[in-house]
Amino acid sequence: SSTTTSTIPTAGMRSGNFADLLAINRRITDPSTRAPFPDNAIPASRIDPVSRTLVQLYPQPQNAALNANYLVNAPVKNDTLRWDFKTDVQLSSKDSLNWRLSKMNTETPAVLPLPAPAYGGNPFDSLTEGYNTGSTWNHLWTPNLIMSVRSGWSLALFKRDNPADTLGELFNRKYGIKGGNDSIPGGFTQMGITGYRALGLGPNNPVDRDSQNRQVAGDLSWVRGKHSIKVGANQIWSQNNIYNIRSEIGAYTFNNRFTTDGMADFLLGMASNYAWSSRIQVDLRSSNTGLFVQDDWKVTPKLTVNLGMRYELVLPFIDKYDRIGIFDNYTNPDVPRLIYGGADGKDRYNRAMYATDTDNFMPR
Repeated sequence: SSTTTSTIPTAGMRSGNFADLLAINRRITDPSTRAPFPDNAIPASRIDPVSRTLVQLYPQPQNAALNANYLVNAPVKNDTLRWDFKTDVQLSSKDSLNWRLSKMNTETPAVLPLPAPAYGGNPFDSLTEGYNTGSTWNHLWTPNLIMSVRSGWSLALFKRDNPADTLGELFNRKYGIKGGNDSIPGGFTQMGITGYRALGLGPNNPVDRDSQNRQVAGDLSWVRGKHSIKVGANQIWSQNNIYNIRSEIGAYTFNNRFTTDGMADFLLGMASNYAWSSRIQVDLRSSNTGLFVQDDWKVTPKLTVNLGMRYELVLPFIDKYDRIGIFDNYTNPDVPRLIYGGADGKDRYNRAMYATDTDNFMPR
């Protein structure tokens, strides 16, 4: 289970009456006059209509305290499925083959700090899923010459979304919240209120990300006299598909700068900050090529010299649809230019926006 203690507005605060704060000597200030509100109460005519609706989404306090007046002890569910399969086959006296397949799946429903429809800020359902498979073929050419060829594929998925119990409702439209994308199913802009539990759900719902690697590798091992020589190659193709709505729905912050109390700022509709960002949506592709040669030379019974070299060529990521770009403020600093992938050519450099390093030689 998960225990969350929150501070939520009292019954009086929901109608603009902050007289309870006088007990701790906190007076709320009228931002238009910089003088305290009479009786520490905001006139009903001054309360923002959207805030008037939203503040009623809070549940009732569970005690008379001004702080830590609402507690939730919610179950935490974590459903995991995991299995593996492996087989080994001796094809002949010189050939063997093995293959394996693994799967892992974890679903974690949202844990709500506050009951719906208040939600309490940024709960989400999540899904993590992974697949991995690989095979190896070993072949004995001669007693001192052995070949091994391997292949593999892996897939990792991560998804998060607004809680399922939103039923895809368009809360921003329902409550008249302006400023962000109001067409996201289950979307509800987060209201961060200093000193109180937030309202709404918040950004980064949904996220859908999958990454895949495909790999082929092989090596030859040859023992001759005092030398154990090994040569090999490796090829990896990578892809990373990312969809993240980020803060396209927007996020408001009410930090008490106008009235000395975050909830009073919220009721007046006077936000200290609003954040918005566009979504990320890319389908990235890259590859990695590796070659190596190695010789373990047994010079004497007490001295072995290890010699080896490896070369790698790592291609920078490009987007499948050229949806990446950079600002060029080097060519002409006085007139910086936004360059999209592929705009100046379809070669790797102009699509990836930086050069490929081709001299990656290293010892092995």
